[in-house]
Amino acid sequence: MALQPVDISSGQVSGVDSLSSAASSVVNWELDEAGINRPRPGLSSYAVAGLGTSPVIGMVRWKNYIVAVSADRRLWAIDDAVPLFAMPLSTLGTAGTRLEGSSRPVFAQGESAIYVTGGGRIQKWSPSLGFSEVIAASPVCTHVVAMGERLVTNVSRDDSSASTFSWSDIGEGVWNTWPVANNANANARPDPIVAITENTSELIIFGTETTQSYGNGSDPTFPFEQAATVNIGIAAPYAYARMDDNFALLDSRRRVVLSDGRSLEPISDAIGRDLRGMTTISDCWMYREERGQQSLLVVRFPTNRRTLVYDLKGKRWTERDYYAAPFHADFPVGAHAYSPAANLHLFGSALTGGGMLRLDEDSRVDLGAGLVCERTTGWQDFGSMNRKRSCRLRLVLRRGTAAQGAAPGALELRTQADDGPWSPWRQIDLGVPSDYQQTRDVFAGGIFRRRRYGLRYSSSEETSLVSLHDDVTDLEATT
Repeated sequence: MALQPVDISSGQVSGVDSLSSAASSVVNWELDEAGINRPRPGLSSYAVAGLGTSPVIGMVRWKNYIVAVSADRRLWAIDDAVPLFAMPLSTLGTAGTRLEGSSRPVFAQGESAIYVTGGGRIQKWSPSLGFSEVIAASPVCTHVVAMGERLVTNVSRDDSSASTFSWSDIGEGVWNTWPVANNANANARPDPIVAITENTSELIIFGTETTQSYGNGSDPTFPFEQAATVNIGIAAPYAYARMDDNFALLDSRRRVVLSDGRSLEPISDAIGRDLRGMTTISDCWMYREERGQQSLLVVRFPTNRRTLVYDLKGKRWTERDYYAAPFHADFPVGAHAYSPAANLHLFGSALTGGGMLRLDEDSRVDLGAGLVCERTTGWQDFGSMNRKRSCRLRLVLRRGTAAQGAAPGALELRTQADDGPWSPWRQIDLGVPSDYQQTRDVFAGGIFRRRRYGLRYSSSEETSLVSLHDDVTDLEATT
């Protein structure tokens, strides 16, 4: 049978049985269009003076600012002109300058100001204001969008208004005015409103069972016309992300789907059992990441300490993990915004001490600690259930990346045959600059009918994993 390829270019398929031929775990590896595995960029601190020590729980890009909200409900602005300084927009001693409520911040972008709510009344800030200020007449709400020259919110005062959405007067200059008659029921079905967003000039209202799309209408008493309804709801208030001309959401059947409000495409079949087995999904949130060769949808479940990543180009899943000695911990990202000025994806740190983080494309460590990349392949029989003998394993990988004179890091490899235990880890050193040979053989041996392989990497040197082959001989072949 000679050298047989082992599949190391597929994504994580953790929803199916672990005895399948699919990879059960792909953690902290990223794959490019050629199917080559590389460790994801490491998390690094992004020092922003004046930001305070409370964890950042909300961020948005607005005009030439990154506007952030910290867990103590204070607002901050980072100007592109001074990218390493956070201007405080709130004071701890002045309640009217801090975000009301206790929910996750949601932002709406106006022409002259940024608006944010978090379970109370809407907060407003513009560069002409010293500190942010509350819009006293606004509804108590968890979601707000700017749509058709109006602000639109859900209404969360009591259960009787759970299906009601509300809108301000027309024109940003009077968004502090909310006429009593400016509300309506989203009543394709009498399910409560969970979230509101907008996309491509449409108002999107997520209920527990339906998703309704509204366009701008001509009736001044009801300025929104229902355009479409799909028969799915949303599973959590912040479990959605805007894509290009559609959006992603965790739907009421606990699937991640892409939808334009008229049709939907489930993309989470590979991890379906994981999603439906989550104990807590109410804090799920999502964001999009475009960098280098990667186009990714990141789905966060903080309470469950799971961060699932969908490759939008390769249509495959991987997972992100964070190592906090001596345990694996939740990926410490509490908010996200992309800064075009710095060409960086910035994150609000969920760690004690707050601050901001970024992905460092040149680093393979997380905040100075190990970044552990793991892949567990599916079970391989190489097209035959006959008994086979393995002579060697052949890997092709990037080597020679350690500094001259330094102790090189290593890729670790192990195998599991049939009903047996895992073998000990075997190491393939990455070598110093003179060790440029890409192909390395590991003489692991073993007799098996089916076999799976574990790969692990946790060193700081750059590497790429290209291929893995097993040199097998069929012991029952007839001549």
